Amino acid sequence: MSRGSPVPTAVKILQGTMNTTRESQKMMAKPIKDIPTPPEALNKLGREFWYRQLYELNKIGLISDLDLPMFEIYCNEMSRYWEIQEILKDKTKLILDPNKSESILALMAAGRNSSMIAYKIASQFGFTPVSRSKINVREAGGIKKKDIFDLFIR
Repeated sequence: MSRGSPVPTAVKILQGTMNTTRESQKMMAKPIKDIPTPPEALNKLGREFWYRQLYELNKIGLISDLDLPMFEIYCNEMSRYWEIQEILKDKTKLILDPNKSESILALMAAGRNSSMIAYKIASQFGFTPVSRSKINVREAGGIKKKDIFDLFIR
């Protein structure tokens, strides 16, 4: 019988399903305390993604120093995608010769590639609706009265 994919320990802690006897042997990365400055390689848009998304992940403790290089790639791909979209917005209105259409197709392929890379990374960080629905974060005050019935339904 196959089991589902492993759930990160930070998610188990947030859900309240953490069993310390099972988790004692696993390597745990400590969440970052403060949001680090973005890498110099990121452009302005990439830095905006860095601060916006990292703030949300840090707020619930789902990002560590080990995640930052992959997170940098995510920010870079997102900024690259939106830059390509801005270029295409102006160029697709009027195509005069076949050479320009080939460059537009190349830009569209690059934009599609960047969006697919960003999507794959985003799903790992919980940025997509499906991946976010798998993370059940409880508030600091514990279980609310209306949440007790949810526990019986699941």
